[in-house]
Amino acid sequence: MSAIAGFIPVTAKAANVCLYCRVRKQKCDRTLPQCERCAVKGKVCDYTPYKEPPRLGDVDPEPSIISFEGCTHVDLSSRSTTALLHAVTVVADSKDASGSKAMLADTVYDILDQANVDISLVLEDFGPSIQQWCPIVPEDFLKDRQNHASYEQPPHEETYRPFLLLCLWLMSRRPCDNAEHITRCQLYRALKQSLAIFQSGTNVNISILQASMLLALYETSHGMSNQAFQTMSASVGILQLLQHSATKSANLVWTLEWIKPSLLMLDRVLTLTSPTHLPLALPSYHTTTQCISYNLAPEIPPHPPLGLASATSARKLHIRSTVALATSPALEYISSLVLNPPPQPNHAYDTATSSLTTCIQALVSKPEPHTWLHCDAIALAFCTNILLQEAQMRHLSSTLPVLAGRPHPEYEKVHLALKYARHMAWDMVKVGIQKINGEGESGEEGVGEVGRLPFAGLCCVVRAGVAVLKTREFYADGDCVEEKEVEGFKRVVELFAGRWGVGQLYLRTSK
Repeated sequence: MSAIAGFIPVTAKAANVCLYCRVRKQKCDRTLPQCERCAVKGKVCDYTPYKEPPRLGDVDPEPSIISFEGCTHVDLSSRSTTALLHAVTVVADSKDASGSKAMLADTVYDILDQANVDISLVLEDFGPSIQQWCPIVPEDFLKDRQNHASYEQPPHEETYRPFLLLCLWLMSRRPCDNAEHITRCQLYRALKQSLAIFQSGTNVNISILQASMLLALYETSHGMSNQAFQTMSASVGILQLLQHSATKSANLVWTLEWIKPSLLMLDRVLTLTSPTHLPLALPSYHTTTQCISYNLAPEIPPHPPLGLASATSARKLHIRSTVALATSPALEYISSLVLNPPPQPNHAYDTATSSLTTCIQALVSKPEPHTWLHCDAIALAFCTNILLQEAQMRHLSSTLPVLAGRPHPEYEKVHLALKYARHMAWDMVKVGIQKINGEGESGEEGVGEVGRLPFAGLCCVVRAGVAVLKTREFYADGDCVEEKEVEGFKRVVELFAGRWGVGQLYLRTSK
């Protein structure tokens, strides 16, 4: 028997478990140069010996996730916040993304895992409530739930995908008894800081714009209008940088085509929800707004083939863009009355009214009332119209004199326009009451979960309803509102406020 035949095969083993298995408290075979788990996942196997941190008495290390008593929310601890910001900084500073993207993905997936986040439910919630009227991520991103839920390393071109998942998780948060759990939670603040770190780097990409829009949307939907305006302005800047990029792929060009109307729509919704009538981040004279207007086809594109409808179809992009552009003069005029009245207010008002009237007539030439609540564009137009007439009515009431005991002719004209605007808005509100509270003539049940309805459409319905109630003072006789309907409307506002924090503003006003 030879000497070689007597040897026993030996597998080289590391002295300790690897970093990946240790942080997940998984069994590690310690095989060199890679353990089996790291080899399967294609990870770098780090066998650096673990050094126990110095202990201060018997204090346990801080967990990654913290919870609040009497609240269903969980939040990031200072430990996980620090880890996230560190990983984001490494990505922003790194020239070779292979190692940095792994750190970001591991950090994010560990947070989601510790928080027991069901990504499938998060994506399912985002689709009907947001993506339907404001597409921010591609359709296939929302459909790819299995890969997201597996927490696998994303491919190189999707380095920021885990970060977008954190933003989507933030969007799924609902109001609770403590408003600070929404407006001052560590998750929100960590994502805002992370976005600032990404923007401090030289790499500007579409994912950073998407993250910025998601944060602006979160702030808008929870009544954080000042913060949302700042984030919106940053989003507009990122969009312009991407548009002027020298190396634009065909995929980026297409993405920008459908994301620009989303940004335009979100900007209008933010201004409508703001109690102080903030100015538009994309006003009518902005180059991006003018570019969208210039490229808009004269006719509404036909319906896509059955089964191929999507939030980014040519038809939906056209309708959203048309209405967002048509509301611009009105929203700019309302904002100017608050900040700096225009030198010719009547001319600006007439222009805004004409733009809205033309748009509304085109959209509802063959109205189907049951679709009003779901057609965010129509709800946006109706809501803008009544806010315009209300603003002009209050402006004239404080500036025009009474002539020989009779109102000024301009006042009477606006009084009639407001009357029609209130009727249209309240008809829309009544459809919402029937659909949500289940008070239709057919006896059908309400839709139940308000979170399944598009935020923009429902918010415009609620905002318009509040405006109708606030303008009852101008119509002592023959008002279009019945007290029974007011009670139904208050119920709708309560349900809306239970999902979106901005509803608390309208809840106080409607009582």
